[in-house]
Order: sequence, then C-alpha cells, then structure tokens
Amino acid sequence: MSNNPLSRRDFIRVASAASLVGATTIGGIRPSFAAPLTLRLASSFSNDPNFSAARVWYDKFAERLQANCGDEIVVKFFPDSQLGKESDIVSQLKLGVVDMMLAGSAIWATIAPEIGIFDLGYLFKDFAHQTRVLESDASKFLDKLLADRGGVRVLGWSYTLGARNFFTKFSFKSAEELGGKKIRSLPTPAMTETVRLMGASPTPLAFGEVYTALQTNVIDGLEHDAPTILTSKFYEAAKYLTLTRHSVIPLAPVIARRSFEKIPANLRDGFLAAADEANVFERQRALTIEAEAIVALQKQGVTVEECDREKFRERVRPLWQSFVDKLPATKPLLEAIVKAEG
Repeated sequence: MSNNPLSRRDFIRVASAASLVGATTIGGIRPSFAAPLTLRLASSFSNDPNFSAARVWYDKFAERLQANCGDEIVVKFFPDSQLGKESDIVSQLKLGVVDMMLAGSAIWATIAPEIGIFDLGYLFKDFAHQTRVLESDASKFLDKLLADRGGVRVLGWSYTLGARNFFTKFSFKSAEELGGKKIRSLPTPAMTETVRLMGASPTPLAFGEVYTALQTNVIDGLEHDAPTILTSKFYEAAKYLTLTRHSVIPLAPVIARRSFEKIPANLRDGFLAAADEANVFERQRALTIEAEAIVALQKQGVTVEECDREKFRERVRPLWQSFVDKLPATKPLLEAIVKAEG
C-alpha cells in the first residue's frame, strides 16, 4: 500500500468533485452523478387506481416523466390527504413546503374567488365544453391569478371523474320534490347557492362525516360524482342516483413555482410534456370511469334516474350574472363559456 500523500492538484480535483455531488445543477444541467430531484405530490383523492382521478393522472404522469427525464426527477404521490387538508396544502405550496397538488378547482376559490365560476350550476354543457374554454385565451387570466396569489404554475387542466349528481335516500324528478330536503354540497358559495336554487336545503358537512350522516338521517343526500359515491360506499346508506349533472368541475394539477425552479432547465420541457400527456390521457379515461361507476352502483342496488335538467338550469341560471356582477373580471370568461357551448 502506498503512503504517498495526494498532490495539491489531486486534492483540489477530488474536493471539487465531492462538492458537485450536492449541487443541483451546473450551468442549468443536472450532473449525471447527482441524486434525483424528488418532488412531493399531495392530493385528497384516494389511491384507487381505477376510481381516483388523481391516481389515474399520476400513474400516466409518472410513466411519461420517466420516459422523458429518466431517473433524474422522481415525483412521489401522497393521496388520501396524507400531507394535510387541501386548505393547508394551498399554503404549503406557496411556501414551497409541498411541491405539487392534484385537486378539483374549487379549493383555489379560497385565494382567487374568480375560479369559483367553475362551481356555478349548469354553466357547462359537459366536460368537452369546459375543455374548449380552458384551452382558450379567455381562461388564461386564471392561470395568472394562481401564479400571483398562490405561487403555483398550472400544469394544464384535467377532469374530475364525471359530472356531479344528486345521490339521495328518496326519488325525485322536480325542484318541488326537493323542498325541505337536506343535501350535503361542495362547501363553496357558488355550489351551495346552486343546490338552494335547485330546490333543496344545502347542508354544510365535512366529507368524512357524510356516511354516518346518511345512516342517521342527518342529511337526505349529497351531490357528488358517481365514482366517489361508489368508492365511499355511500350506496350502503342511500339508493337513488339522479343524473342532475348540475356541475362539471376541472381537476387542476399544479406545481409550486419554487419547486418548478428547482427543475434543471434541460429537464423542464420533458416535465411539462409529461403533464400534458397525463392531462390528455386522464380526460379520456375519466368519462369511461364515470360510466363504469354508474353500472357498478346499479349492481349494488342503486336506482339510476333521469330528471328534467333544463328546468333546473333555468332556476340556476340567474346565479351566473350575479357572480359576474360581484367579480367583473370574470365577465369575458362567462361570455366565452356561453359562446363555446355550441
């Protein structure tokens, strides 16, 4: 064994290499020997690979990210509110504590009320109508609002798993038959008012309390999408799914701007392309999943019924203008939505 000490030149070379191991990038490029950049993706959605919009999106995203960026970026998925409630995650994203989130657009109305336009009942004919608007210039100001107020970059828009419907312990066809019935709704002003205008009594309740509330008759039903009703086993306490289709809410994948800036410049295009591909795939899959969930509910003894949606729409429509009157910046967007209905 040689006892010769390192030359000064050799020492400097070894020390320089060691210091680079901890570096994120060199000239915007991640060194091949650096540890992978690890990002945390939070969601309140379940981890069900078949009936969770977030899991469907994540699986495709992770697949395409690996193809585009190799092992240099790793995104870890934390479903079922493992990293905290959505309201907490919104704050953590701005601080860069959590890197990414997958959630319905409604949570962002807490910091940008203008986004609450997506909760207005019967505003969109279907998801295809919604996508035409979200991919138009009319919606771009919403991306800027989220960047300025939430410190996040929107990675495109996807679908929640189907339209929201009424799931109840009773059968109904009209607004009159909803009178006095307590319906748990998404707790946003626009959705709460939608449920009221449809004829029911909106009842605020934490989602985790819904099952027991149905069992004990604290509520008469809820409004939600079919896959969520299925995976939450609400069919054990109520047996009527009425296809009101009063709301289609987008799924918003976002990344904290601070976290996006950690991604080496040479990997950003691949990262964004993976998100785009996940959005396209999830949108296609979501509509199939909704149909599968409705069939599965019927097999559990649920009665699926239609209703006169146009009559409900006419009752709710005045809410659109009152929303715009309060938030004038949304007027061009509402005009674009109406024009894009086709």
